[in-house]
Amino acid sequence: MSILQFANFEHCINSKKYYTALFGFNGLANDLSSFTRTKEIFKFIFSDSRTLVAKHLTRTFCRLEEGLYHDQEGLAYKIRSVTNTMLGQLQSSEEKTELYRHFTSFLYREGTNAKRTKPLVEDSNIKNTLIAEAIKWKSNEPLTQQEIDSIEKLCDEYNFTAQTVLASSLIRKRCFNWILDKHLPIDVFACFPKISANLQNCHLDDYIDRHGGLTYDQNNVRLDTPDGYINLTKSTTNHGHLHAFSFAGLKLTLPKIYKIFQDKYKAPQILSYTDKGLENFNSSVLGSWNPMTKKYNYLDLSNKNWHEKLPITNVLITKDQLQQQFNILPNGKTVAVMMSTDPANKDDAHTWINVYEPTQDQNIYQLKMQLGKMQDAPSNIFKRFINFIKHKGAVDVIDFHDFDTSIKKSGVGFTLNADTLEGFYALIAKHIQLTRNGTETFKKDDNDSAQFCYNLLTPFCKEQLIQTFGADNQFEKNLNKAKMNSPFQKMIRIHNRLPQFLRKPFLRVSSYFFNTWKKKTI
Repeated sequence: MSILQFANFEHCINSKKYYTALFGFNGLANDLSSFTRTKEIFKFIFSDSRTLVAKHLTRTFCRLEEGLYHDQEGLAYKIRSVTNTMLGQLQSSEEKTELYRHFTSFLYREGTNAKRTKPLVEDSNIKNTLIAEAIKWKSNEPLTQQEIDSIEKLCDEYNFTAQTVLASSLIRKRCFNWILDKHLPIDVFACFPKISANLQNCHLDDYIDRHGGLTYDQNNVRLDTPDGYINLTKSTTNHGHLHAFSFAGLKLTLPKIYKIFQDKYKAPQILSYTDKGLENFNSSVLGSWNPMTKKYNYLDLSNKNWHEKLPITNVLITKDQLQQQFNILPNGKTVAVMMSTDPANKDDAHTWINVYEPTQDQNIYQLKMQLGKMQDAPSNIFKRFINFIKHKGAVDVIDFHDFDTSIKKSGVGFTLNADTLEGFYALIAKHIQLTRNGTETFKKDDNDSAQFCYNLLTPFCKEQLIQTFGADNQFEKNLNKAKMNSPFQKMIRIHNRLPQFLRKPFLRVSSYFFNTWKKKTI
């Protein structure tokens, strides 16, 4: 963008010729394809062009933050004064709040004196207002001192960001989730809004909350890897191409890494996030991906100590905490805790097992695995059709639901004797081998996550299961008496009205339409 071209763009903004500015800016910044630019013409007819200009300015600040422009300093200098002018001309709106947030985060990163920037909202008592909003967000639970300190730091050090948090319910939700729920760095949320949103959108914030590995300074945000780190603010090379980060034998761009973690709940993926950071490890097939051979290098499941080679976790729990939370007294034995999501939310219900083993300090237990069964639901339509026929499933030793702080959880604990552990891990290895072979199944009416966990524990602590659940088998019930949410209840009604010889074929056929096609983990 030459000085002359930029002067024309700035003149259009100052003279309120937003239509000319919008398409001039898009062309000069090379930010949109011709097809997208054509769509913008139709948007312009039905909307305020100032809003569209604000959106594209916001996108430019996002791209600057992620390092997607080659001439970073030149473009940033040129759009700074234009943005200030634009903010003065916009009415109060979501677009203005977003532009204000990304513009002021840019000023924080640059260390620029922002006294000329006008406040977004006038509130002399913004701390108390945000504290009140935080209490409301926590369902009227009182804040801890650490949470109060976090809000005070946000207001004192990043007042511009605090104003946007107060002005927008969406930004407020993201902020409280970041600093109060996950306790992640306020500086990253305030100075790198696009990167923090990327981490939240692909659920990496949940993993970072548990394992750490996020470091930052004024102009960089990094994620740990086993052999170093990747810089989330350096998405492109010096020539403007997407940068492929090399780590753990892989070469991946940032969009690809984000997509991998966004899809982890759908199907097995080549990356996991552990205490080492981003690791080349598929937690379903237990192997690292070899890009040369296009195959996995698997852990040897024939070795009875295969589980000792899983990625370690820093999650520790005391014997007293196990007793208080799950009503068990382990006495130095391995503990299996059957966890489940909120049972009231039946459509998204899920069950998994947390396995804790005693450390050298017999009062401290370490989390070894979060074992769950998932429905393998790839995005490719052809693979989904094949999966529809096979009811394909996968066993995962790092179940994502254990990280997710947005869901309610409950758990029931069981102790495993030392003489049964070898058989317990051997049975898990059998299911992992089935996952590798592509023959592990997942059916809502036959082999879902809850039944998998129940059947896995039955050979080793059957009496404890019967004592806890009050029945020998929780998954054999009279279909006529079953109570389910629609559409399953409607299916049962149709089933009961059919002749006896048609009922079984009807259930078998209709069950296909409620399993693999669903994009939910049951």
